[in-house]
Formats: sequence, structure tokens, C-alpha cells
Amino acid sequence: MNSSPIRLIALDLDGTLLDDRKQISRRSLRALRAAADQGVLLVPATGRTVAGIPAELLALPGVRYAITANGARVMDLAENRALSEDYIPRDLALQVYDLLTQYECLVDLFQDGQGYTTEANAAQADRYVPENLRAYVLNSRVRLPDLRAFIAQQERGLEKLTLFFLSEDQRQKAWAKVAALGLEVVSSLPLNMEISAAGVTKGSGLRALAGALDLPAEALMACGDGGNDIPMITAAGLGVAMGNAALIADLNRVKFSLNPYNINRLTLKAGEAALKDTAYFDATRQKIMDTRAWTAKELANRGFSLTDSRSNFLFARTDRMEGGALYRALKEKGILVRHFDSPRIVDYLRITIGTQAQMEALIKALDEILEG
Repeated sequence: MNSSPIRLIALDLDGTLLDDRKQISRRSLRALRAAADQGVLLVPATGRTVAGIPAELLALPGVRYAITANGARVMDLAENRALSEDYIPRDLALQVYDLLTQYECLVDLFQDGQGYTTEANAAQADRYVPENLRAYVLNSRVRLPDLRAFIAQQERGLEKLTLFFLSEDQRQKAWAKVAALGLEVVSSLPLNMEISAAGVTKGSGLRALAGALDLPAEALMACGDGGNDIPMITAAGLGVAMGNAALIADLNRVKFSLNPYNINRLTLKAGEAALKDTAYFDATRQKIMDTRAWTAKELANRGFSLTDSRSNFLFARTDRMEGGALYRALKEKGILVRHFDSPRIVDYLRITIGTQAQMEALIKALDEILEG
């Protein structure tokens, strides 16, 4: 019996489920089958169309739904119908397409689950498209004589534009221009750019699917490795980022943008247990207060000025050394405190109260630095 709250796993393809050869490892297949055996839904979540999802993945039990085109189209694969569609308005799609002619890039488009290109674009794939993606791109696109004319015929709007550039400078300039129009712009790999309607992401696609299936966020798990996966990872109750340095940096920015003291279920339970153990709580609080008082007295004896503190830290400064220099000197001795560059507090150090032994080590290090 499956006791896990996870009922749906959304999986990015390129760079996450698929390796550099665009294959699914045997180990991954075993894990997916095991999840499916527990009744978990396996949902490809990709910038690709349905036609670009590997047949090996579609054949797995548990794969009934797919989030495609970065969330623009959420599909019920069993019934071959769209559960949700969110397209770029036609006039805006034409405006973007015309804007992109200023840049050296290859522009393809997706519409209703199919990729489209031109013979001219296909002929330049060797220049623009990464080698490990080239076969997929060439084999998954229908050739059209004129992409702009095709867009002009789409009364419902356009599913997605996908681009490859030769230089990062060109990509950044195009990115800024397109983003200024209010469209969603993401990337899944270097020198790539993908354009969707405003607010359309893998995250919006995951929420749309979860809503259709009446699943709460806590029942969702999402795995990805690229910038276009961040909205999906943050929308799920359990987000899993592959080992991609750029992605992890972005996730940390999201994590710390709201509250630097994030907690999870385990820390909530630990905190609840600590509060219920009042004897332990009171003893620990008193110990911190006593150590804080001792440290404040020792600092004051050495000429430090301190703000009044009722917390687990002291805010202290000395006229004998500039705050930044003292912070660095302590760090060299293995003593970590915090220092801020704001003008009003630039000479202050924020000293967290540790154990008595740790605070004695701090005082000893200060004596060595200030008397040395």
C-alpha cells in the first residue's frame, strides 16, 4: 500500500529524465514503473509537443497526461484532447515574429501539438541547434513555405515560439525586447529562447492539471533542471531540482525572496515538540540568556558599545577597529559573525549567542586581534 502523499510526478525531459543521448536510463525506467505500480500518475512536463515525447515514456503505465509547450497545452493522452490551452494572441505573435527578424536566430513555432519550420531553417540546423537535439528538431517539425503567413491564419492564437541563437549577446537583446511586450520568456539550455503567452509556464500547466484532477499541491512532485522548470518546481508540494548550478541559484533566490528562515514538515514537527517540552525549553532559554549576559559584560569591559538585546544575538561595535576589518579578522581565526554594509550600522557586528565555550573563544579572539 502506498502511504506517500504524492499522487502525481511531473517530469521534465531534456536534462532531467533524458540523458545526453536523449534516452531514459534503465534505473529511471525501473523507478517510474515502481511509482506507477503504486498508482502515481507520471506526467511528462516539457517544452516539446506531444509528438516529441519519447514513445518509451508514453508506453509506461501511469502516463496518461502531459504538460507540453511549457504549459501552453495540457493534454489527456488517452482521449487525445486538450484539457487546457493558453495561446499567444495572433496579432501579438505576428508582432513578436517581426521583431525577431532583427536578430541572428532560427525561429520555429508550435501549434496544436505540432512543430513547424521552413526548409531554410532546417538547412541551418547544423549551425544553430545543439548536436544532441538536432535529430529531434529535424524529425519533429513539419516544413512550411512561410511561417509568418501560417501565424496570420491562426485565429485562436499561437501555441509557442522556439528559438536558437548563435551568440549570447543576440539572445539577451531579443529576450529584453520580447519580455517588454509582456510575454513569458524562458530558456531550457544555452542560446535557446522559448516564448509563450503571458503567465504561461510549466507551473501554470501543472496547476491546471492538478485542478482538473482535484489534486492539492501537497500531492504533486515536480522534477526539472532548467530555468523553464522553476515555476513547476515551486508550484509542487515537493520540488526536485537536478544538479544544475544555474537552476539551484535561481531556486535560492526564490527561497530567500520571501523569508530567509524557511521551514519544512520535519522542522515544524521538531519545533512543535520543543515547545511542548516546556522544561527543556525554559532551561535552554535561560542558558542562552545567561550566556548573552556574560558575553555582553565581557564586551562592555573591552570598550564595546552594545544595543539592548532581548534576542539570541548582540549588536556591538568598538572604536578600536572598523567593523568590516574586525569581521574579516575574526573570520580568519575561524570565528563567524555577521557584518552589514549599510551606512548606519557599518561598524557593528551581529554576534549570535552560542555555547559558553564558543563565546569564550570569541572573547579570546577579540583580545588577540585588538591587543595584537
